[in-house]
Parts: sequence; C-alpha cells; structure tokens
Amino acid sequence: MPIHLLPTDDDPTSRRAFLTRVVAGGAALSITFAKQGLGVGSSPWFAWMADTHIAADASAKSRGQVMAENLKAAIADVLAQADRPAGVLIDGDLALNDGQVGDYRTLIDLLAPLREAQLPIHLTLGNHDDRDHFREVLKTDALTAKDVSDKHVGLVDHGAMRLLLLDSLQRPNYTPGKLGEDQIAWLGRVLDSGPTKPTVLFVHHNLAADGSALTDHSALLALAQPRRQVKAIVYGHTHRWEREDREGLHLLNLPAVAYPFANDQPLGWVRAQANAEGLVLRLHCVGGDRKKDREQITLKWRS
Repeated sequence: MPIHLLPTDDDPTSRRAFLTRVVAGGAALSITFAKQGLGVGSSPWFAWMADTHIAADASAKSRGQVMAENLKAAIADVLAQADRPAGVLIDGDLALNDGQVGDYRTLIDLLAPLREAQLPIHLTLGNHDDRDHFREVLKTDALTAKDVSDKHVGLVDHGAMRLLLLDSLQRPNYTPGKLGEDQIAWLGRVLDSGPTKPTVLFVHHNLAADGSALTDHSALLALAQPRRQVKAIVYGHTHRWEREDREGLHLLNLPAVAYPFANDQPLGWVRAQANAEGLVLRLHCVGGDRKKDREQITLKWRS
C-alpha cells in the first residue's frame, strides 16, 4: 500500500514517529478521518500534488527551479487556506532522480509543517522513486496488499468520495510505468466488492500510447470504464495541468511542484472537494506560468 504519514501525539518533528497507525491486511487500507477532528458532517477538501522531485540537498536546482523551495511554498499555501483540508496527497516522483536515502530524509523534513498542523499525508511512488530506500528512511517493511506482489496500493475513504491509490513504478529512474496483471486484478476485486460511492483512482503515470507513459493503460481503462463508480483517474508524470473526458470518465493531469517541462505550464497544487454531484478543483500556483492561478474546474460525476 502507499505510505500514509499521520499525525502523532509525541514529538511532531520526530522522523521515527512519522509513520503511525498504518493498517495493513486484506485488500486495502482505510483511515477514519473523523477521529482526527475533521468535520464529520461536511465534505472536507484534499490538497493534491505531484512530482516534488526533492533532492538530499535542499538547495538543489533543476531546470532553473529550487524544488525544495517550491514544495515549501505549496505547503505554506495549503496551510494558509481558511478552512482545514482532510489531508494532503502527493502522487509520485517524490525524489529527484533515483530515490536516494537522503532525498527522502529531506522530503520528510520539508513535510514537517503539515504534521505539526495535524494533517494526514498520503504518498505514492513514481518512476524516480526507490521503494527500498523509501522504506529504509521511514523505518517500515514492505507494506503490500494481498496478491499485489511488491506494489504499494491503498484506499482513503472519506466524505463524498473514495481515493484508490495505485503503483505504476517499475524500477528506479526507468521512465515507463506499469500496473501489472496482479494489481489490475486486485483493483477489480476492490471495486466490485466495495461501496458504490464516487471513486477516484490515482496512478503516477499518464494514460497515453507512448513509451514514457503507463504501458498497460488500456487494461486500466477497460476495467474502469464499465465500473460507473469510478469517476476520475488522476495522474502526474508529465508536469502538465490538463484534463480530458473519455465517455464521462474524467482524466486529470496534476501540475508538478518541482519544475515545468514547458514554459506555459504552472507549478503548484490542486484543491479538490467532492460533493454529491461531482468534484470541484482549484489550481493554486507557486511558480511557472501563473496565468491560470485560481482557475476553478467542476467535474460532473457520470451516472
């Protein structure tokens, strides 16, 4: 399952105390946010990010950007919002190149303000990550769902939607992604056995027919399309802010936090809040091309 960093009752900056209350077993992971003081009767929003590309050296630059400073700015913006989020989700490529131990140590240090604010943090892995190094830094063994090999998969269930987190990492610093037959089969079982509330799938790689994307994207779409509770698939990887509609199934590409690949792309995070009819998204820019800063998009759930 993906790593879920939750607030603790002890030293809020302790790295060893960072990973707590992780529940493993069966097909997925479930967290009850109401126990963390969030509005039970409301539909709290989530902060969605991708592609932080943090290096061990917090002053490191790539493509003219200091990645750690951009993440600091995004976190500060999340914490400056008038209302409290249900949590923060970072969808892969946490590390700069190949997921070194020092990269994850620096990432954890940078995430400390979110923990101090008692916010859960949900992390998935991308093609620039390394599972073994990640586990080493977080002092945890492999956390996998039954029948999904070594992949990290999980479920965040709250309010008006469920978030299903997938793992498309093949090996560190190898660009294409793949879910694999075991993970796709697991996803089908979870969707068919679970509630029918609106569900959003997260995978790091984009869904395209090219050598750098999710190589088994057709299998994922074939599974998701007929299961009408799946309302959207969210991904990162391309460092672009864009969306697509495929017969009512929304595909959402999150912008990068670290650096853009193109001059016309923003850097930042997305505020996502679900309701009975759909999902309201608002882009928050911290760098790059800011012309779409605070752009709001409403995605209607398909029936």
